[in-house]
Amino acid sequence: MSKRSLIAADSPSVAKKPRMSAVEGNGVRKASSGGDIDEDLHSRQLAVYGRDSMRRLAASQVLILGATGLSVEVAKNVILAGVKAVVLHDTSETQLQDLSAQFYLTEADVGTNRAAACRDKLQELNTAVAVSSSSAQLTEQYISQFQVVVCTNTMMKESITIDEICHKHNIGFIKADVCGVFAGVFCDFGTGYQVLDVDGEEPATGIIASIIPGNPTLITCVDDERMEFQARPCHVDGAQSLSISLRPQFAQYYCCSGCNCVFGCMQDGELVTFAEVNGMPTLNDKKPRRIKNVKVQAHTFELEEDTTSYGDYVKGGIVTEHKEHKTLDFKPLAQALDDPGEFLLSDFAKMERPGILHLGFQALNEFQDENARRPHAYNRDDAASLVQIAHKINEQASNKVDVDEDVLRKLSYTSSGEISPMAAMFGGVVGQEVMKAASGKFHPLFQFFYFDSIESLPEEDLTPEDVAPQGDRYDAQRAVLGNKLQEQMQNMQVFLVGAGALGCEFIKNFAMMGLGVGPQGQITVTDDDVIEKSNLSRQFLFRDWDIGRQGPVYVH
Repeated sequence: MSKRSLIAADSPSVAKKPRMSAVEGNGVRKASSGGDIDEDLHSRQLAVYGRDSMRRLAASQVLILGATGLSVEVAKNVILAGVKAVVLHDTSETQLQDLSAQFYLTEADVGTNRAAACRDKLQELNTAVAVSSSSAQLTEQYISQFQVVVCTNTMMKESITIDEICHKHNIGFIKADVCGVFAGVFCDFGTGYQVLDVDGEEPATGIIASIIPGNPTLITCVDDERMEFQARPCHVDGAQSLSISLRPQFAQYYCCSGCNCVFGCMQDGELVTFAEVNGMPTLNDKKPRRIKNVKVQAHTFELEEDTTSYGDYVKGGIVTEHKEHKTLDFKPLAQALDDPGEFLLSDFAKMERPGILHLGFQALNEFQDENARRPHAYNRDDAASLVQIAHKINEQASNKVDVDEDVLRKLSYTSSGEISPMAAMFGGVVGQEVMKAASGKFHPLFQFFYFDSIESLPEEDLTPEDVAPQGDRYDAQRAVLGNKLQEQMQNMQVFLVGAGALGCEFIKNFAMMGLGVGPQGQITVTDDDVIEKSNLSRQFLFRDWDIGRQGPVYVH
C-alpha cells in the first residue's frame, strides 16, 4: 500500500520483527507447541468452541491445494484458529494476475512457486502452527496423513479422485471455487460423521418442583420466566432461512404444530439428565432419560420409565437437556454432482439460482477441460460455448433445471478473474467448514452452497476492450469489473473507523482492490485501541511484536 493510501496517527519507529527460518518441505512440519491452548491468544474462540473442541482442532493437520487468493484466505483463517499444521500445496508459478487477490505475493515473486513464496508470511500469523509448502505428488499415502483436505479451483476430475481417497479414509474434504463474482463450496466429511454439538448452545436447565413416581413418571418444573427453558425464542435470526434450505438437519428445532413455542424448550422424544434430586437417588445417575407428553404451559413432562421402586420424592432437583450427537452420511462428490440434494440458500430473491449455478460450474469445468483454460473475459463466443455445454449437461441430468442463459453468460464473462472480496468472503466460509470438520462443533454445510454477486457488475455488459489487461496487479480484477470502475476505485477517498478484526479485513481488501491509490485517492484509518495478545487470533495484520502499540500504525 502506498503512503498516500493509508494515513494513521504519527508513527514512532516500527519495532524490528524477528527473523524467521525459511523451512520448506513436502510434508507436515513438526509443530512448535506441545498442544496446550494459549488462553490469552484464543480467549474469545475458547468461549465459542469450548476446550474439548479446541483440543481436537489443535490436533488437526490441514492440506490446502492451491495457493490462490481463496487458498491463502483459508490458510490464514485456519492458522489463526490454531490447528496443528497447515500444508499449502501448489505446483504453479506466480503470475502477475495472481497478485489481484493473493495478498502474500508480490511482483518479486513472479516466476517462483506460489506456495513457497508465501509460506514464511503465513507462518508469522501463528508460530504455534507448523506451516509448510509442498509440491509433492498427491498419493493416497500422502493425503491420508491429514484430517482435512481443501481443494481450491482444482479441476473436477482431480477433485473427484482426491475426494474418493478422503471419503475412503473419512477425511474431511472441501472443494471451493471462486470465479469472478460467482462461488461454490462442496463438503464431504465421509460416512458416520458425528456432529458433537449441532448449535453450540449451552444445554437448557430447569428447577424441579415435584415428581410423582409411577409408570410413566410425572415431573413438574418451577414456573419461572428466568429459567433457560423459556429463554430462547423459536424463530432466532436466520432460523427460517435454514429451515427452508436445510430442513432435514434443523427440523428438530421447530415445533411441528406451528405454535408459538420456545426454541430449545422441552419437546417429546428429547433426552434429559437429573441432579440433586432428594428422595429418588436413582435419578441422579447422570443417565440420559427420554421424555414425552411435554406440556409447555403447565411446565410438566413425563418420563418413559417406571420409577415406582425409586422411592418417594422429597425435594429439589435440576433437570438438564442432554444434547445428542448427530450422525451424518455424506455423499462423495461424484455421486453428489448428479444427486445434490437440497442447496443452502443465500438469497430468497434467487430461489432457483443454486440449481443453475450447480449446472453452470459443471459446464465451466467441462469448458476448461476441452480448452485447457477458462473462458476469456467478456468473450461472447466462449460464453455461447459454455451455455451450449450447460444445455447438454442439463439434458443428461436426472434433476433438470430451467436454464437461465443470462446467468451462465455472466459466469463465463467473469470466471477468468479473482477479486479480493469474494476470496475473503469464501475464505471465511471454508475456514469455518474446516473448523467444523476438525472439531465436530456446529452443523456442517450439507453439502453444496453456491453464491453470486451479479449485482456488483456494471449494468451494461462490458466488451473485451473494457477489460483489456494493463500489465499491473489489478488485471484479474479488471477482467471482472472493467477498467472504468477500476479507475473510480483508485481515486476514492475512504475514512475507516476501527482496525479490529473487521477493520483489518477492510484494510486488506482496500489495498488489494487498489482503493485510494490514484492521484485523488486516499484511505484514512483511525482506532484508539491498543493491540492486545487476544487480537492476534483474529486480526491478521498484527504480530506479537506489535502488542501494546496502537493498531492502525502497525498493520503489516
